[in-house]
Amino acid sequence: PGDPTVWRLMAQYCLTHEFALRESGLPAARQAVTLAGDDPANLDMIGQTLLALGDETSAERFLQQAIPKSDVFPEVEFHLGQLYLRQGKMEWAEYHLARAVRLSEQDAEIGTIAQRLLARYFGGR
Repeated sequence: PGDPTVWRLMAQYCLTHEFALRESGLPAARQAVTLAGDDPANLDMIGQTLLALGDETSAERFLQQAIPKSDVFPEVEFHLGQLYLRQGKMEWAEYHLARAVRLSEQDAEIGTIAQRLLARYFGGR
C-alpha cells in the first residue's frame, strides 16, 4: 500500500484496458501522486487518466507540474502535445511533440509516434 509504483501500475492497467478508470484507475493514480508527487511518471499517469476521463483542465495542470522533471521522461511532453492537439492549441502541441522527439532517445516508440503526429499535423516540421 505504500509503494507508489504499484498504484501507478494499477492506474496504467485501468487506462490501457479501459477498465474501471473512474472507479479504480483515478484513485490509484491519485494515491501514486500522494505517495510520490515529485515523480514525473506519477504526474504523467494522473494526467493521462484525467485526460481519458475528459478533464482536460486538471490533466494539463498535472502534466505541467511534471514538465520541469521531464528531461528524462519524454512521455510527459508527448501527452501534453496530445492534449494541446485535442484543444486545437497547435503552436503548443507542435512545441511539446518536438520536445518529445528530442528527448526520446531512450524511448524510440514515443519519439516515433510523436514524429508521426508532427508529420500529420505540421508537415514534419
